[in-house]
Amino acid sequence: MVVMNPAAPAPQLRILEAQQVSLWQQWGAGKHGKIAPYWRLYWNAEPGVEVGYGRQCHHLGPDQVVVIPPYLDWHGTIAREVPHTYVHCVLGRPYDRARPGLLVVPLDAAQRREIAALSERMRCWPAVDAVSWMALQAWTLACCARLPAQIWGVEAADARIRSVLDAIDADPGVAVDNEAWARRCGLSTNAFVRLFSQEVGESPQRYQRRQRLALAALLLEHEDLSIERIAERCGFCDRHHLGRAFKRHYQLAPAAYRRRSGAG
Repeated sequence: MVVMNPAAPAPQLRILEAQQVSLWQQWGAGKHGKIAPYWRLYWNAEPGVEVGYGRQCHHLGPDQVVVIPPYLDWHGTIAREVPHTYVHCVLGRPYDRARPGLLVVPLDAAQRREIAALSERMRCWPAVDAVSWMALQAWTLACCARLPAQIWGVEAADARIRSVLDAIDADPGVAVDNEAWARRCGLSTNAFVRLFSQEVGESPQRYQRRQRLALAALLLEHEDLSIERIAERCGFCDRHHLGRAFKRHYQLAPAAYRRRSGAG
């Protein structure tokens, strides 16, 4: 039996969306970019698109996959209409807290043929067959496995804190105060907050607020729920409370964020 090191848990891959589309129709001319709580994997069979972050700049093309980690404030420009293949996914804790920066996975001839064939299957997303679905998952994990080891976040070492993180991640909209978490861990409130902050790098309330906003962003982009229902689901008093917190975090109001959904 294989026992996983708690510092390196198995990724919990969930593919949110994967398509081959005309990027011109999705982005239009000029710059495009949106902070989001998921990974983006980009591959284009033809040149004509550029993505950047800070001083980094990469041209999309057939010889590489460009990977954009969650929460990156990136930008993209398009010069002409090109077929664009993209995957949006989450990997679970701690992998979704990667070091910021654009990442590149070079492709050899066999790997280019693989992604080209997979791109054709993705034209009919989400109505893909079981074999294509499994092939897409395997390809996504294989790309992520080739990223530099130093970019990944580290899981909390303390089992009590991991238990709290699991509970928050399972339903971030449920309001639980520090006193309740401390009782669960068998600690005083101050000791719990101190241990959580040491293990996670932020306070319990800050972590839960970030997870609530991440859930809101995913629901806005991938579900048809009203903003009022999303606010309720994510533990906010109303849509206005969500709107203020969301705009501070993602630099867009919820309705504007939803309108910007699509390829990229």
